[in-house]
Amino acid sequence: MISQTNLQRNQAQSIDKQIRQLKKAIAFSETYEGAQQYKLEEVHFMKRSLRTALETREQIRQIQNGGFGYNV
Repeated sequence: MISQTNLQRNQAQSIDKQIRQLKKAIAFSETYEGAQQYKLEEVHFMKRSLRTALETREQIRQIQNGGFGYNV
């Protein structure tokens, strides 16, 4: 059985991987070749997804750390 902390750790690792991939794709889209490959809507979607993933990672970190000051 997977404990709650292991599940959160696995989610954090998969979100970290997603964040790395989104950052690479966004950086590539800002090059000349990437600008030709990606439509503007796709770049906006990637940036929105990155923002959501960063917020989710922060929420997971707050839940894992517990402690004071976190309204979870």
